[in-house]
This record gives sequence, structure tokens and C-alpha cells, in this order.
Amino acid sequence: FHKVAPSFINVIRDPIEGLVSHYFFNAFGSKNAPLSTPKPPYNMPLDACVRHRLGHCMNIHKLIPFFCGHDKACRSSNPSSLARAKRAVKESYLIVGLTEDLHAFMESLETLMPQFFRNASAVFALQVYEQFYSFSFKSRERSLSGKVKHVRLFTMQCACAE
Repeated sequence: FHKVAPSFINVIRDPIEGLVSHYFFNAFGSKNAPLSTPKPPYNMPLDACVRHRLGHCMNIHKLIPFFCGHDKACRSSNPSSLARAKRAVKESYLIVGLTEDLHAFMESLETLMPQFFRNASAVFALQVYEQFYSFSFKSRERSLSGKVKHVRLFTMQCACAE
């Protein structure tokens, strides 16, 4: 086809952070549905679980099949699928960011692809600020006229276009 292949971008959760979160979710439940006592095999500290190399606390390879592809060989985590996933990231991805550091990811996108992501970090920071203070923004939004809401939206759009 003689077309230029696209450059992929993606955001993933830090694998260790995901492992820790998964372990504690399975051990203690969630804020909305807590467990009174940790259920086996999660009834030991994570450090001890890792030290004993128990399978349920060592599975940090969930991203390998994601980046490896849809081939049958990519369905499990092994040295071959790891190599294939690394090759895919190296050859096909412009950038892979971490959810734990989205601001740095946005700044990188501004540098790598300014035609698409100009001022993305500023808009992202504004969105985070609004989300953090959403309780006060939502109550104020109800009292804003349609014209004021339009000006606010236009201001955000202009920040992206600069």
C-alpha cells in the first residue's frame, strides 16, 4: 500500500502499582465492599508473598499479551511473547506513558507531536484541578448561564489551539 505506518501512543498503569493494587483488592475488597478478613491465599503480607514467589502475587506480566498482539503465541507470558511485546513497543509506539504520571506524558506529547497536542498539559492540569474541586464546580455550574458556559468552553478550546 506504500502508506506510512501509524505511530501508536498508549498509557498504561505502572505494573508494580497494578500488582499491589490487585493484591490488596483481592485481600481486603474495596472501599464500597470491604472484606472483614483477608481471604486465602491473600492472608499474608505482600512482601512475604513475593519473597516466597507465590504465583498469585508474582503475576505482573499482564501487559505482555497486550503489547505482544493477537497471535496465539501471545496469549501467555513467556520469554518469546516478552521479546515480541518489546519489539512491538520499540517498532510501533512513539510513546507509552504511565497513568501515575499523566502530566509528564502530556508534556512529552506536546514535544513529540505539537501539531496535535499543543498546550495539552495545561488543559490536562485544568481538568485535574476541576475534577479535584468538582464538588464546588458542579454547584457553581448550575448557576451559570449558557453564555458563561460557552465562554468557558471557548477559552479551553483556545488554550489547545495556541
